[in-house]
Amino acid sequence: LALSGILFTQTGNGIVANNATEASLIGTGFGSTTLSPNFLVPGKTIRITASGLYETQLVPVTLNVRLRLGGLNGTVIQATGDQTPAGALTSQWWRYMTDVVCTTTGATGSIIGQSGWEHQTTPTAAPLYWAMTNLGVTLDTTTALIVQFTADWGAGVAAADSMMCTSFTLESIN
Repeated sequence: LALSGILFTQTGNGIVANNATEASLIGTGFGSTTLSPNFLVPGKTIRITASGLYETQLVPVTLNVRLRLGGLNGTVIQATGDQTPAGALTSQWWRYMTDVVCTTTGATGSIIGQSGWEHQTTPTAAPLYWAMTNLGVTLDTTTALIVQFTADWGAGVAAADSMMCTSFTLESIN
């Protein structure tokens, strides 16, 4: 289980605004978001932490936040599904953290991981959580896998709908 430590850390903001098409929230940074072929072995754990700010229009539309392995068209590892945040929000905080564990390898390898998208609706309110779980996802661990953290807004999206990722870190725990 060699190679532990920080694999990528973001230094420039990633933004998905006024966009009903799934797009990356990962900005520029140091390191790589690509896991090399055969990097994932049984027991290998990767941790992803991200945080930022989001805003919504008066009458909110749905938002779907996803973690993928294999790029923008890769395998969905975790997703909130279409959820509707509160309306008329400005510069509200959000955070995401997950540990993803490889359980089997090969062309039909598998990984597991649970998490949630934590977010505020007012500066003093307790955070809300949208669950992002998986009980096992099949993917080919013998190929290079690009880690992708994405979002998209639903139908009726407007300029006021935006999600900015100000911090994204990918690390290998073991």
